[in-house]
Amino acid sequence: MKRICQLLLFVSILCGCTTPESRTEVYSILYDITDPLLVAPDVGELAQVMDIADPDKTIIIRYANLTDVDYNKVRELVRPQRQTGLLANEVSEKKKQRQFEKEIGILFGERDSLEPASHSSVFLPIVRELQYLASLPREHTKQVIIYSNLMENSDLISFYQPQGIYLLDNHPEILLERYMEKTKGLPPISKIHVQVIFIPRDQSENARFRKIAGLYQKVFDQINIPIVFSANPTNAPRPL
Repeated sequence: MKRICQLLLFVSILCGCTTPESRTEVYSILYDITDPLLVAPDVGELAQVMDIADPDKTIIIRYANLTDVDYNKVRELVRPQRQTGLLANEVSEKKKQRQFEKEIGILFGERDSLEPASHSSVFLPIVRELQYLASLPREHTKQVIIYSNLMENSDLISFYQPQGIYLLDNHPEILLERYMEKTKGLPPISKIHVQVIFIPRDQSENARFRKIAGLYQKVFDQINIPIVFSANPTNAPRPL
């Protein structure tokens, strides 16, 4: 009888050591440093969007600058979900949460340059990040947050030149075809949501951004990825 009780106790301990169902959320933060912006990645806002206070999930943050070139360094930060059972330690978990928030601040501070650039590659780096996210497990929730005015100035198109503005105003279908060409080969992506964060300085900038946002809306509708535009990430819908 004593041995049976010991066995039951051992089984109960093992059950207490099991972890909750695994959940992973991936956040790709892309920050355009080619033009001065009125809004930038904010630790407090993004911590709220990511709900880092929830320890029962793994959070992966990918951070990259949008610059004058197509390929940029991606920095990654991972916060594993908490352990449970005998390995659980609430004090340790709270300490890890505070440390993770500090690491996010350091991550966002690693900007290549804040000087305006003569060129600006925006769309192709976004597509490359989408390609990477498509390679992740289907059950991962994925969210892309882009801080940019979407003012392309590359081989794709230049919205700083009269020809680019003319196409945007009069022949957006030509631009749509060019943009869609860059998405060829992009596989379907499950559980993904895209946000573009931007605050215009005046009515002129506002009008121009609305037209570019309209172009992006059509592109993302065709590749079946939801996209929203807002002044800060906390106002945008959560991932599906």
